[in-house]
Amino acid sequence: MPIPAGGLIPSGIGGCLVVGDLGADLTTPASTEHQYGDGVLDVARWQLQELFLTGECPHSGTFGAISRRRVGYDFRFACELPYDYNNPADQFLSGATTIALRLNLADSVLEPLLAANNAAQLFYVAPSCILEAAVPVLNAVGDVIRMTCHGSGNGLIFLLSSDGTSYDWGSYTTYKAYMNQRGWNV
Repeated sequence: MPIPAGGLIPSGIGGCLVVGDLGADLTTPASTEHQYGDGVLDVARWQLQELFLTGECPHSGTFGAISRRRVGYDFRFACELPYDYNNPADQFLSGATTIALRLNLADSVLEPLLAANNAAQLFYVAPSCILEAAVPVLNAVGDVIRMTCHGSGNGLIFLLSSDGTSYDWGSYTTYKAYMNQRGWNV
């Protein structure tokens, strides 16, 4: 079997979507801190679209051409939640508008390529998102019933590593402190 070009290219493993307490610590694995009956839902599949917003800033130095500058950042997400009869996603999502999100990039313990290289777990954490749609999806071909959720960012999203030594840990802790200081529950 040929090996694809690049470095470590692992298979993906879900994450979690949290409804309710947005102060929950999503930097620890769901199995160690969260209980599924408390508004924590498994994510089976996810997509993340990061958006870099630009604004037109014309000036005389471009000889009449449009000049643009990055003026903002946003993200959109879509995720699929396996439908659990004991903890129906409908019940948790029915009144929720603001949610928190953790999106795992593989599992560094279960993925052979990552485990062999002692790689840290990488994951995205969004302390605050806006839930825009929740759609139950049935595929009668043999797949499980899923709830597809779509939403937008209500702040920043961070790429973190489980060892806390790389990526956005400093930015994440600074951001959370700033949001708490302003009274905006992240």
